Amino acid sequence: MEVYTLDEGGTATVTIRTQGGGPEDVDPVPWELDLQDYLRTVYALDTSAHPRDGLCSVLIYTKGEEHFDDSNANGQYDLGETFLDTYDDPFGDYNDNGLYDDLTSVDPEELYIDASDDGQWNGISGDWDASKYLFANFPILITGSPVILSDSGTFEVADGGAAVIRVLVCDQNLNPLIAGSSVTISTDKGQLAGNTGRIYSDSSLIGPSMLGHLSLIEYVFEIYDAEPATADAFELATITVSVEWDGGTYEGHIVGTVPATIADTTTEPKNDSDALCQGCCSSHGSVVCNNGVTECGDGSALSQTCIDKGCDVCE
Repeated sequence: MEVYTLDEGGTATVTIRTQGGGPEDVDPVPWELDLQDYLRTVYALDTSAHPRDGLCSVLIYTKGEEHFDDSNANGQYDLGETFLDTYDDPFGDYNDNGLYDDLTSVDPEELYIDASDDGQWNGISGDWDASKYLFANFPILITGSPVILSDSGTFEVADGGAAVIRVLVCDQNLNPLIAGSSVTISTDKGQLAGNTGRIYSDSSLIGPSMLGHLSLIEYVFEIYDAEPATADAFELATITVSVEWDGGTYEGHIVGTVPATIADTTTEPKNDSDALCQGCCSSHGSVVCNNGVTECGDGSALSQTCIDKGCDVCE
């Protein structure tokens, strides 16, 4: 770790380099259990993974005095003044519960700094301390490659209707992706509305509730028929979930059906540009093909002479 103090107020820039290892495996808290239940129900994802398994706690400590309320403004602590009693020994709070966990905990034993060198962790002393280690834990989210899931393998949109689709984009611990990653959701047929994309910012935010965390990893949108009552047939549509992550592209696809789009069936006849056919509809508009039938632009039929020339051939 390298520390560069920027100003006399104590503001510093810290560069941290790590080699191997990763966050500790800790027990899930209630909101994470709720998240697992939701994913099991909606996405058929049966997993023991949970977001806090991706959090790494960086212990930061320095020498200083405990904070106190200088009620008489004399610049020093006086017996009886309110003060903030802090733990004597700084510790790495792996499970983010604000408490030191030893070997009796269900979570891993936490590293601590033995300030008094007495071979044991010491908590609050009950007395104001003018010089001791003051500390804090800074959480860093360690994430992995993208996982893409949908709540259904297919969909069906009725004429004038819509289908709601849920897509999950996260890492192996159900956490959002690293900064700079992006998600784009598109379709080749029909129209989409809702949450269909994001560019991830640099953040170690998770939770702090099931709904709060879902807002970081779940995309809820609908695919709908933008032109109701224009077709009585259906066609295949493919929704593509494209994720840009760490210089690579990951994709997921959902295939379903939507009302077919009616194509413009008015085309130019095959021989419309031929010199032989010019003038066939001189007073009735140009020669056109409507649904496979060659006629003049005003709906009148071609003359037998033009038909004999082959001017009635549609492409």
